[in-house]
Amino acid sequence: DHALLTRCGYKMGKVPNQDRSLIANFFLDANEGQSKRDGRALLMGIFDGHGPRGHDVSHYIALELPRIFAKIMRQKANSLPQPLLDSLGSPQLEYLVVNYIK
Repeated sequence: DHALLTRCGYKMGKVPNQDRSLIANFFLDANEGQSKRDGRALLMGIFDGHGPRGHDVSHYIALELPRIFAKIMRQKANSLPQPLLDSLGSPQLEYLVVNYIK
């Protein structure tokens, strides 16, 4: 079991909590000789938003990164860690975030 907790910082005025986090389990295709436990990946992230739209950006990335990671994992035949690096540098993620906050 996993849990996450964030608290809004203390700033003047009404400022939303700009922190977002994620925990996502991925079940990989187990190769011959691997146990079921070896066939799992746990993706965890903490996103610290800043600026007037920081909460929007961190929220959107927390929702989209697991989806993009899963897509790249399927394309890369479940090899780690390259899909994670590809997900973080994905032009698709950058495009989606930029258009989301417009």
